[in-house]
Amino acid sequence: MNGNTNKTDAFLKNTGIWEGEFSNYVNQMEGITQRGKMIIEVETTPEGTIIQRNFFVRPDGTKSDYVGIAQMRIEGNRLLWAGEAVEDPNTAEEIRNHSFEGIITDDQIYIVELYEAVGKDGTIERRRNTTHYYFLSDKEAVMTGSVYVNDELLVFASTRLRRVR
Repeated sequence: MNGNTNKTDAFLKNTGIWEGEFSNYVNQMEGITQRGKMIIEVETTPEGTIIQRNFFVRPDGTKSDYVGIAQMRIEGNRLLWAGEAVEDPNTAEEIRNHSFEGIITDDQIYIVELYEAVGKDGTIERRRNTTHYYFLSDKEAVMTGSVYVNDELLVFASTRLRRVR
């Protein structure tokens, strides 16, 4: 880290809420664009675990049933999963071969998550999620992400986030 203010600390080391309008491109049915609001709740525990919950709110104000959840810890300039991921809390599907690693700089976080989701019928989907945060300040960031299923792009997304609490 150089001598400048570390903007990523405002996100990773402080309990808070970040919000922003999002736009997701879903690579299905010749392309679908989803819009709405994203709410990210970040909680830091006394033990150093970072719990992040991502909520999506539709343009009509209703919350989606999906909640993105991550439990992370910082080791040097790395962001690693805390504990084990064995089940998707949204679908109750088994998760196998989970790996999660992020790289942290003064003003950026880049995360790659890989795993296999085992469907109720036994089918296995290989998933790769990437998330990139670029912090404009300790209160504002641009987030981009992508989701691949079986090496095919499913979603790419962007959000401009502001710390609201």
